[in-house]
Amino acid sequence: MEASLFGDDLPQEDPLHACIECANFAGRARDRLGTLFRMRKGYCLDDRWHPGGTWAVIQDIVKHHVCRCFKPADPDLIQQRQRALEILK
Repeated sequence: MEASLFGDDLPQEDPLHACIECANFAGRARDRLGTLFRMRKGYCLDDRWHPGGTWAVIQDIVKHHVCRCFKPADPDLIQQRQRALEILK
């Protein structure tokens, strides 16, 4: 942590993540035909950030942002998702 001029510690910035790197990204569980995935969108299975429930649609799954609900997915799964996005370009 960095110290400020007044001696107290400043909080570090949270790391940025893309939703396709997260275990909470629903993928085929909610988007069986891949319609949203082709548009670089998808569902999040964690409903803590969305008061409407677990049907929260993520508007950009490849953009890196701060998310308090992030849980890292298996590296093989991340690679599969990234390859699928490359194929669908």
